[in-house]
Amino acid sequence: MIEKLLRLIYLHLAKDKKYVPSSITLGPLLSDSNEELRKLFGTPYIRNLSFFLSKTGNGQEIGRDYRNRFVHYIDISNEMLTIQFTSQILYLFLDVLNTVFLYCQEY
Repeated sequence: MIEKLLRLIYLHLAKDKKYVPSSITLGPLLSDSNEELRKLFGTPYIRNLSFFLSKTGNGQEIGRDYRNRFVHYIDISNEMLTIQFTSQILYLFLDVLNTVFLYCQEY
């Protein structure tokens, strides 16, 4: 849901500036070159989301990679699925949702 929400707001922000395919993936959405989302969320926020949802760094070795782990069901264990983990994912989603909501209130 976080990826879909980011994609929808990005498509809205960039619609009059450049062509954006509706199938844009999480990597370009969370990249440092994404000016539209960086203006809305800020660079530290985007990097924080990138840490939790994907892998970053030159060798792609930094980050939790939650998005790919769940989408491809890789490296998931019962010990990982705790109330703390669920709360963390829910917090990330609600934080993105609240930021988008505040943006929509201004415009």
